[in-house]
Amino acid sequence: MSIPSEEQETVISYMRNDTGANIYTSDRTVITKLDHMCEVSPEFYRFIRAETIGGEVIAKEYELVNKSLLSLRAKKRVVSEEQKQAAAERMAQMHKDGVFRS
Repeated sequence: MSIPSEEQETVISYMRNDTGANIYTSDRTVITKLDHMCEVSPEFYRFIRAETIGGEVIAKEYELVNKSLLSLRAKKRVVSEEQKQAAAERMAQMHKDGVFRS
């Protein structure tokens, strides 16, 4: 029994004063990635348990030893060609002015 993709979830939980975090997921892509992380970085990622139905794994729980490995990022900024050119001109002027000399 597989879980439909629109019902697959990943839950990351941690307490503010704890160093680690727990990750529960039924998302096959996330399970694959976390299984790999457990293999290559066992000092940071630990498999806790699996949930099964009829012998098929439907979800897994992991421990992240150091929650500082979690990353919450903003969308990358889109820079126009004009902005890139203006930045390049500013950098060239700074080099010319000797700002980067030691």
